[in-house]
Amino acid sequence: MKIGDYVNVRANNPIDYNPDLLEIYKRRKEAMESKHENEAMQKVEEAKRATTQTTFKMMDRHIEIVKKSQELLKKQAEKRTIERLAKKRRDEHSEVLAEIAIRNAERRDLLEAERLKRK
Repeated sequence: MKIGDYVNVRANNPIDYNPDLLEIYKRRKEAMESKHENEAMQKVEEAKRATTQTTFKMMDRHIEIVKKSQELLKKQAEKRTIERLAKKRRDEHSEVLAEIAIRNAERRDLLEAERLKRK
């Protein structure tokens, strides 16, 4: 007999051919397949849970980053507002000081003119 020749299992096998054995092997194979299928489904469920958890973690991180960004923008806006108000007050203060200086100069001129009139 050459390698690769067809072997008749019934004729060459000294063990009696038993259809019950085939049924047992089929059931065993089905059980193994269902076991593998169950394991595969469990792995899929675990992967889904891990993906969901990762998604939630990413969303939590995103929300945290957005919140910090909004707080930073709010603080920057408040800082700009304070700086703008401070500049406005400085400008107004400078104008008031300039007006006071002009009045003082005018008063000094008037007093000087009065003094010159008396002499």
